[in-house]
Amino acid sequence: MHSPRLSGVFACAALLTAVSNPAWSAVPDSLCAPCCEPSLVVGQPPRWRLALGGLAGYTANLDVPQGRFFIDAEDRMAMPQFGLLDMNLEGAVDFQPGGIGTAIGAYAKLPYLRVGIERDLDAGRFDVLLSAQGSARRGGLFQHGERMRLDWSPTARRVQIGFMFNTPWTRYRATRPFGMAVDLPRGQPPAPIAADASRAAAFELARVDHAIEWLDRLLTPHLAPGGFSSDKGRQVFVRGLDQLLAHQREPGHGFAGEDSAYHAGLELAFAQAAGGDAALGRELARDAESAILDEVVLPFNRLFARPRRPKGVAGLSPLAQARFDGIVHRREPPLDAPTCAAASEVFRRVVLRIDAAAQAGLKRWGDTSLAWLPLNYGLRPEQYDSQGEIEDVLGRLVGEPFTHTNAIRYVLNDQFYYQLQNTIRQTQHYHVLWIHDFRGRNSHRGRDRVAWSQAIGGYIEALTEAIEGMDRGERGERAELPVFMVFLDQHYYEVNKSPSLMHFLQHLSTAEPLDLGDAALSDRLARALARLQAAVRNSPTLRQRGDDYVRRHVCVQILITYPLDPAFAGDILMRDHRKLAFYDATESDPTAGGGLFTGEGVGEHYQGPLWEDRSLMIQGPEVLRLKTAARQLLLNQGFRPGEIPQCLRQDPDGPAAGVAEAPGRPGWTAHLLTAINETGWGSKSATALKAAIYNLMPAGSAMIAPDSLWTSDFWAGMFVAAAMRGCRVYVIAPTQKNAPSNALPTMGLMHETLSVLFAAAQRMVPDLARSGGALHVGLYTRTTDVSDMRSQVEAVLAAAGRGPGMFPRLGLHPECIRALRAEYDTLQSQYAGPVHPFGVEEGGRPKIHMKAQFFASAEGLGILGRREWGPILARYLALRRRQTLAPDHDLEGITTTLLAEQGAGVVATHDVYTAHCDSLRAIDPRLGERIVFLATVGSHNQDRRSMLLDGEVLEAISGSGALTMAIDFAFLVSTATWPQSAAELDAQFPETSSTTEQFFHWMRNLI
Repeated sequence: MHSPRLSGVFACAALLTAVSNPAWSAVPDSLCAPCCEPSLVVGQPPRWRLALGGLAGYTANLDVPQGRFFIDAEDRMAMPQFGLLDMNLEGAVDFQPGGIGTAIGAYAKLPYLRVGIERDLDAGRFDVLLSAQGSARRGGLFQHGERMRLDWSPTARRVQIGFMFNTPWTRYRATRPFGMAVDLPRGQPPAPIAADASRAAAFELARVDHAIEWLDRLLTPHLAPGGFSSDKGRQVFVRGLDQLLAHQREPGHGFAGEDSAYHAGLELAFAQAAGGDAALGRELARDAESAILDEVVLPFNRLFARPRRPKGVAGLSPLAQARFDGIVHRREPPLDAPTCAAASEVFRRVVLRIDAAAQAGLKRWGDTSLAWLPLNYGLRPEQYDSQGEIEDVLGRLVGEPFTHTNAIRYVLNDQFYYQLQNTIRQTQHYHVLWIHDFRGRNSHRGRDRVAWSQAIGGYIEALTEAIEGMDRGERGERAELPVFMVFLDQHYYEVNKSPSLMHFLQHLSTAEPLDLGDAALSDRLARALARLQAAVRNSPTLRQRGDDYVRRHVCVQILITYPLDPAFAGDILMRDHRKLAFYDATESDPTAGGGLFTGEGVGEHYQGPLWEDRSLMIQGPEVLRLKTAARQLLLNQGFRPGEIPQCLRQDPDGPAAGVAEAPGRPGWTAHLLTAINETGWGSKSATALKAAIYNLMPAGSAMIAPDSLWTSDFWAGMFVAAAMRGCRVYVIAPTQKNAPSNALPTMGLMHETLSVLFAAAQRMVPDLARSGGALHVGLYTRTTDVSDMRSQVEAVLAAAGRGPGMFPRLGLHPECIRALRAEYDTLQSQYAGPVHPFGVEEGGRPKIHMKAQFFASAEGLGILGRREWGPILARYLALRRRQTLAPDHDLEGITTTLLAEQGAGVVATHDVYTAHCDSLRAIDPRLGERIVFLATVGSHNQDRRSMLLDGEVLEAISGSGALTMAIDFAFLVSTATWPQSAAELDAQFPETSSTTEQFFHWMRNLI
C-alpha cells in the first residue's frame, strides 16, 4: 500500500540532497577540471555528508520481515576529525508484506554508536532507535567507504542489518592505505645443502652464531619493558642491564669484539669450506656479507617502524641464497663442487641465524615494527668510517642517494616567520606550504596575529605584485600567476581553529575585510585586500581570462588532508606532522626556488621570547624530493595522476629518473638527504634513517639529541648501546616548566625515559670509563629570552669558566674564549635586546621545541677545538646579534660562507675542515678520511608517535655543511643543566603514582 506521506519523505530527501553540497565533498571532479593547468581547489571538509543504504531484518510487533531503503544526512558537530558527536537526519522507506511504509528520524551519534527518535509516518508513532556502524574491511566491503549498520528498536521490537553507501554523485577517495602491514617476501629458508661434514665449519659458525645474537642484543636493548616506576620494573631493568654489562666485560665480547668475531668467524668458516684456503675464505666472506646486506638487512630495515608480515627474514633468505650461489658458481677460476656446496651451506646457516635475530627482536619489543637488524651483519667497520661511506649506506637504506650541490641556511627561533614569508614573496611559479599548524585563532586572544600577518604580508602581497607584474609584461610569455597551495591535516585544522582563515585564503578575490581584534592588523588587512582586488578589477590580462580564471588563481589552494573516514577506524589517531615548504624548483632547473624544513607552525604560539626552535633553508636538487613527496601525498589522498597540478608533476624536460645534480655554484656544496615518514601505515624512511645513524656512529663520536618529547624507549635503548660501545651521548629534554607539551601523560612518560637513561649511566660508570663512552642526561632550563644573545654568551662564558665539564675533550680554545669576551663587552654596551616579530606576551619559561640533532666522529670533534674557530665564533656572534636586533632585515641565516669572511684575515669553516684533514693525514693517511659530521633537522620527535604513526620529515646534512649547526649545539650543551643525582632529575617532573605511570607506559605509542 502506497503511503500518502511518502511524498513528505521524498521532499525531505530532496532537502537533504540540497544541503549536502557536492562542492564540499572530497575533491569533487568538477573542481579539478583544467584551466591553464589542473587546479587544486578542493575546499574544506564538508559539514553535511549524505549516505544511502539498505537494511533487512525482522519486526516482532508485526511478526513480519521488513526491508528499508534510507537516505541519511550527517552533521559533524564536535571534533569532526574524530567524529566525536554527529547529528543525523534520516528519511526511510520500509518494505514489508502488505505495503510500503515511511519514516523520518533524528539521531545523535558518537563515533560508532547512535541513538535517536524515529517517527513512523504511517502508524503515527515515535520509536527509539539504537544503531551501531562499522566497516567489516578497511576502506569498506567494496573499498569505497561502505559501512555495515545494525539497527535495533526496543519499542518497535525491530532488528535490521545492512549497509551504508556514499552517494553516487560524489566520487569516493580513499585517503589511507587499505593494508595496515607491509608484506615481506614469503617463503621457507632454503633446505640444507649436502656438503662435506669436514668443511661444515661447525666450531667457527658457533662463534658466528654467538656474535649475531649479541650484536643484536647489544645494539637495541629493551631496558625497561615493564616500565620503570614500580619496584618490579626497576628490578627487571637492573637484571637486563647487568646481563648486558656482564657479557661486555668478558674479553672480546663488547660490541666491537662481537663485530670483529662475526667477520673473522665468517672468514674462518669460508676458509674451511674452501679446504683451508684463507685467502679464498676472506673473499667468500666479503661476498657473503655483501649479499646479506643487499638482500636481507637493507630490505628488512627499510621497512623499520612498519608492521611486517611474515615475521623474520625467512622469505628474504632464498633471494640472498640465490645471489650468493650465483657469485660462487661464477667465480674465476671456477671452484670445485665440494667447495661450492660447503660455501653455500655455510651461507645458509648464517642467514638462518640472522632470521633468528630478527625473531628475537620481535620478541624483545613485542612488535614487528620495532625489529632492527644490525647493519654490521653486512658491513665491516672500515666500510662505514668515512663521510662518503656513511652517506652511501644511508642513501642505500632510504633508497635515494645524497645530493651534493645544495646550498643551506640554518635558521634559529622566530626568524622562521620571515623566512617563510620570503619564500612566498619570491615565488614565481608555485609554492607549497605543507604544515601541521596554520592557526586561525588563539583561544584566549581571538584571531591569531601571526597567521593573519602571514596571509597579508605573504599571500596577498605576493598575488598583488604578481598581477601588477603580469600586466607590466614581467611574467614571461604565458603570463601566469603563481599557484599557492597549503596542505594541512584535518586534526590540526580543527583543533587550531583554522577553517575561517583557510576559507578567507581560498576566496581572496571576493573576500571581505574582517575585524581581527587588532586595529592595526585589521587596517593592514583591509588595505592589502583592497589593493589586491583593485589589481584584479583593473587588470586587462585577467579581464581577458575571465572570472573562472580569477576564482581559480587569485587564491590559496587548500587541501585538508587525512579527513575522518569511518571506513578506516584504526587510523583515527594518526596525523600528518610534516612541516615544510618549497617553491619553484623543477627537474630541468633544480636551482630555482628552494625549500624549508622546520619544527614550527604558523601562529603566535611559535613566536616570541619563549619558543626555542630550528629550521633549515635549502636550495638545489634536494628540493625536488619535496616535490615528489607532495605528488605522492596527493595520490595518497585519492587524486588520480591526471588531477595532479601541472607544477607538481614530473618535468618532461628534466632527467628521466632520479634527481640531477645542480650546476656547480660557489658555496653550493652541501650534501643533503630527505627522508619522509608517511602518515599512518606508509613508509617510515625518516625513522629508519635515524636508526641507521645511531647504529653507524663509531666509538668516540659525539651524539647530541635535544628534543621536546624525549619519550621513546627504543631510542633510549639505542643511545645506551651507543654509549656502551664508546660514543659520547648527550640527551637534552625540557623540564616541566620548559616543555611545550607538559600534559601529565607526556611528562610522566618523559620522566620514565630520562630516568632509565640516567640510571643506566650511573650503573655503567666503570664500563664507560673503559670504553671511553659517556651518557649524559641534560635538562633545558633556560629562563631568559631565547634570542637574547647577551644572556646566552654570559651563560656560555660561565660554563667555560667551569672547565670542559659536560663536554669532555671539547674545551673551548682560548681564541674562542677571547671572542666570547669581546662579544660580551659589545653586548653590554651596544645591545638593546632582541626584537621579535610580534609583541607576544606570555608568562612562564622558554619552551624547547628543537627537533635537530648533531653527530661528529672523534676525528671530527678535533676540528671544533682548533684555534681557527676563534674568528669564526666572533663572526657568528656578530651575525646572531644583528639577526636578533633586526630579524626582518637579516635573512641570511647561518651558512658556511657567513661564518667567515674570505680575504679578511679570517679562515673560513671549509678551510678549517680542510686544514684539519691535512694535519691528520700527516699523522696517518687514513685519519683525515675518518672525519664525519652529520646533522638532522625536521619535524621528527624522539617519541613513538613520530617513529610509528605520524607523518614526519627529516633532512640529513652530511659533511662540512653540518658545521653550520656546531656552535649552536655547543652552546646548547654548555648552557643545559646536567643533574648529578636521580633526586635532582625527579625534582623537575610532576609526581605520579606507579599505577598512573604504568598507564602512561601502556599508551606510549599515542603520547
